[in-house]
Order: sequence, then C-alpha cells, then structure tokens
Amino acid sequence: MLFQSLIIARYINAIMHPAELMHQLLPHPIAKPWGKDSLPDWLGDPQGKRIGEVIFDSGHAERQALLVKYILTSERLSIQVHPDDATAQRDGHVHGKDEAWYILDCKPGAMIGLGFRDAVTQDDVRAAIADETLEELIAWRPVSPGEFYMVPAGTVHAIGADIVLVEIQRNADITYRLYDYGRDRPLHIEQALACARLERYALPVPHIAADEE
Repeated sequence: MLFQSLIIARYINAIMHPAELMHQLLPHPIAKPWGKDSLPDWLGDPQGKRIGEVIFDSGHAERQALLVKYILTSERLSIQVHPDDATAQRDGHVHGKDEAWYILDCKPGAMIGLGFRDAVTQDDVRAAIADETLEELIAWRPVSPGEFYMVPAGTVHAIGADIVLVEIQRNADITYRLYDYGRDRPLHIEQALACARLERYALPVPHIAADEE
C-alpha cells in the first residue's frame, strides 16, 4: 500500500524522537471533550483546557499530503469511520482518509476498537445505535506501547481512554460519527454506513520498539 510506505519512510524516525519532530513541524494544541488536562512537559502548559489533539504542520498544512497528530485521551472517542476516495468525492471532497496509529503510552487495560466482532448488516448497526448498544458490536482490543495499526478508509474505529498515540493520516478533515456516548455533537449515520466495512479487522499489527529505526 502506497500510504503505508509513505508513512514508514517519512515519519517513523520522527515518531520515535518527538523532540526532533517538534523541530521539524509546529505544534497546534486543540481542545476536545475527551482530552487531557495534563500534557507531557515538551508539549507545554494546557492552560486549563482539555487538550485532545496536537496537530503538527510545517506552517503550510494545506499543502501537506499527510498530517501528523498526537492524540491524548481521558475518555473514549466517538465510534466513527472515514470514507475512501470514491465516497469522499461523491460528497464533494478531494479525497478520502486513511490513517495509522502508533501507540506511545497507555494505562493498563486501555483499549481501541477496530472493526466489528462479527460481520453485521446496516440494519444491525442502525438498531444498535438506536438502543445504544453499538459498543457491544465493536471489536475492542487492549493496546501496548510500540504497536502500529493501519486504519484504512472504511474501517469503523474508536480510540479508548488513557492512551497517547501518534496518528498519521491523509490530510482530509472528514469524519462520520456513528455513536458519541451522548456528547452534544452531530452523528452522520447514513453517510457512515455508506462507506463502512461491516466486517472484522484483519490487518497485521507490527510492534516497533522505541529504540528501533
């Protein structure tokens, strides 16, 4: 996959050495309802905000093919999906959104959701959203530092609480939420179902230790 090779070739060394990443790209903290009110020292003072994302860019983010983020969670993020190129273009966007996660740190028992426990139908998902049981259909797995996850467009996913990870994504701001734990943010159920893979996640998960380059 071209996207995977670009990630590994361009960013893996920066992921291992965050201080070097800061010299190359400018950090922009963003408050999120599920964020943290304490940050690693090198990210600075959150100034009373709950910081959930720190986006790094060169000062010309609109020109970057890939975008680098730190994601810091104290609560679960929404269950969501990103469209592939064809679906995104039908909705008026330039291209879809693949992403990848590298787990930097987490508390014991921290989990992510990737795909479904078993294959489901669109009606199964609609019914689970309606009765607030969608979490039970998602395949949750514990994470540990050093794990590297590819999250192709169409993969239904959620990042759990108490995780710090690097997210490297195609530079597209397109997220369709299926479920958001009662937060006051819009859902995009039909748009999400139009592009979601209603199946199990089956990609390998390599482990890249912090001293590997």
